[in-house]
Amino acid sequence: MPNDISNKFILDEGKFKLVFEEHPDYFFACVEGTATDSETVEEYQGAIAAEISKRTYDRVMIKRDVPLTNNSGQHCGVIYKVRGWEMKKVRYAFVDVNTVQLSSYKFALMYAKQLGIEAEVFSDISLAEEWLLKDRV
Repeated sequence: MPNDISNKFILDEGKFKLVFEEHPDYFFACVEGTATDSETVEEYQGAIAAEISKRTYDRVMIKRDVPLTNNSGQHCGVIYKVRGWEMKKVRYAFVDVNTVQLSSYKFALMYAKQLGIEAEVFSDISLAEEWLLKDRV
């Protein structure tokens, strides 16, 4: 990732840790933790969505370093928690550090695309950033 971060802050909620960074061309959020219960997933997705909603970025990268839940619909659930998500044209790049989990995103991405949301999942931040910014000069 580029070093030109204009703002960075960390939230440590015990069950999970969130890191947010404002880059010139996109907003970055990272979640780390071990809990997979629905309440925890809802909590960190809500926190990420709240931060996205406060900003006007049209590009967002979300890095996950947490185990996935059994509910594949939750994998991209943060998108639907962003205020006005259905009207915003935001490109989402999800980065999952556990490459075994990547195929689990298939259903969630298919559903998001049916709703007109541009989203992809990657195992590497540099590949995600390349895709996220591909049409920027």
